[in-house]
Amino acid sequence: MSDKPLDFVPFPLFNGDAGEPVSLSDQDFFQQAVSRLNFDWEPEYRVACQLLNSLLIRPNTFRTYRRDLDRFFLWRWFKVGESCLTMRSAEMTAFVMFVDSPPASWQGAICRGRLQKTKPLKDGSAGEIIEGPNPDWRPFIMERRQATGLAKSSKVSMFGGLSALYGSLIEAELIEHNPVLTSRKRSLGKVGKLGKVKERIMSDAQLEAIFRASDRIAGFKGARSRYIVSMLYYLGVRVSELCDKVVPAGVIPCLTNRFLCLPEGWVFHIDDSVGKGDKGRYIPVTNTLLSEVKRFRAAFSVELGRKLTTLPSQAERLPLVPHSHRGTMEHEGLDSNSIRNEIKSVLEVARKMLEEDSNQLKAAGDTDGADAISREAEGLMAISPHWFRHKYATDDIADGGNIAHTQANLGHSDLATTSIYVHADLNTRLESSEKKRRVD
Repeated sequence: MSDKPLDFVPFPLFNGDAGEPVSLSDQDFFQQAVSRLNFDWEPEYRVACQLLNSLLIRPNTFRTYRRDLDRFFLWRWFKVGESCLTMRSAEMTAFVMFVDSPPASWQGAICRGRLQKTKPLKDGSAGEIIEGPNPDWRPFIMERRQATGLAKSSKVSMFGGLSALYGSLIEAELIEHNPVLTSRKRSLGKVGKLGKVKERIMSDAQLEAIFRASDRIAGFKGARSRYIVSMLYYLGVRVSELCDKVVPAGVIPCLTNRFLCLPEGWVFHIDDSVGKGDKGRYIPVTNTLLSEVKRFRAAFSVELGRKLTTLPSQAERLPLVPHSHRGTMEHEGLDSNSIRNEIKSVLEVARKMLEEDSNQLKAAGDTDGADAISREAEGLMAISPHWFRHKYATDDIADGGNIAHTQANLGHSDLATTSIYVHADLNTRLESSEKKRRVD
């Protein structure tokens, strides 16, 4: 295996945005880069594009696979200098080590657009034209990386995508075996769902701090942050289910009319074409969430400069989670990255608040209490938006909810997936153990 120096700036190898072709092989920048390769790259690239094309109807899976295939092909072609077809199981360890600690030149501070494009003409006579790769795009985002490398859940996803790639290469009769299968278990070990979920349950103190933090953020952004947090927790939805969905036929907008008033009561409707795995559902809306929706709409009315109804109507065509820019807030909603960044900002405010509380307790001489709050503050930095979904499920079941209802609200096709939430909070279990009758 040759180890070529990283003498080039990484660039995206795949496209597929907004119904555009996945392949970039007809672009000058692509041809210039692959001209340095001393093997026939086209067969494996063609299979990878076919795999991604088959996933265009599942946008979230498509983006995940595209990200991981970009990283793998860039590493294999331009770092190692060899074809993906010659990959051996033992070499997967080197790739895992690479994604755990990629070169600084492969990491960006924030997520950037993949390509630079010219805007379409106003008369619609021409579509966007790719000018080249975005010079600021990088395969990895620094701030999303843990000190120990790529998160285990991300590695599970990565191995899934690579295994699918090599399965497709086998079907195309380009190779005979899948080098990912044996290396996957060696690199990941046993992935226990229950253990993963327990690690991702935020405490009540952390949840309370997050709501308090959103109130401390000034103006419309603070109101929107609390609104987003409320929907994530009280509905147990995925971030992608609060955003527009891009499909080959166009864009399915995410509007306020997902809140429906039915004869049975208020529900939040997720259409079949929007839910994960094309599974739609109706989620009951609690009075608490309705109050949060009213609160946000009051702030939204002020920003719009016109009065909105207290709760959404079916005829309303406003974005569910609007931009804060007055020129676009009536027509455009936040995308998933923007929502994640907003949650991250709230978590940072919550962390600082808890650290302030900890310092006050320490000054008052309560070191144990200060240490406990400090640990809660530190734990906030590990939280992602998906943790609200775990918290929703755990609290719903712990409060006596019917597990079948929880399954339906979460959109799980298998009850076993929902059953992993049937456990008491660890702190509660510890307290319960302490109270057990002592037998002398």
